[in-house]
Amino acid sequence: MIGIYARLDKPTRDGARYTEEDEKEFVKRWGSLPVIAGGEGKKGPTIAEAYANRTQAGMVNLEEGVLPHWSFDRIVLVGDAAHKFTPSTGAGCNNGIVDVVALANELYHAFREVRDKGDESAFPDGEGILRAFKEYQAQRWETVKEGMDGASRATGAATWADLTHRFVDRHVLSRQGLVKFFADKSAAGVAKTPVFEYVEGEETMVGKFPWAHPMKGPVV
Repeated sequence: MIGIYARLDKPTRDGARYTEEDEKEFVKRWGSLPVIAGGEGKKGPTIAEAYANRTQAGMVNLEEGVLPHWSFDRIVLVGDAAHKFTPSTGAGCNNGIVDVVALANELYHAFREVRDKGDESAFPDGEGILRAFKEYQAQRWETVKEGMDGASRATGAATWADLTHRFVDRHVLSRQGLVKFFADKSAAGVAKTPVFEYVEGEETMVGKFPWAHPMKGPVV
């Protein structure tokens, strides 16, 4: 799979539906770019050649943003429905998965709050559910904002959105030592990822950064 980013002339809130003719115009503009480096002095295959031999292709605007409210009544949003990132860092899918974990934990707390009073068949009332939804959003808010900002910066560097992004792409991200530094910094954030609090399991993955929320083994 090959993804090609191109900057819009200006940010927009308008939706866009692109046709195959739009794709062809896009490829006409960027088709000379190589897909990979060539070997033995030969020029590598280009975007135009890849497009001509495509199995499938599509063209979309990349949206980004975080909604101020993620729930209403008994409806709650997770993943792209609540916060949408550009795909540069892969953070959109990963944060959507973590949303589900965080939401499930808060609902578990809501159920335990009422069932710990003695009735194991009791259900939380509407206010209890709403509290769980609000706590879930509060818990995830700063993390998804940081994730969106990081993805936006990466996309800005890839498209040379301004002189700063161009400098970062050409002279910072091209240095392996600096890339490793940023990867380590990202790993420290990943180590804070929550787990299902009500699921027992053995923690088999241990790395340079210890888990802030390790899996809980069975009580002996």
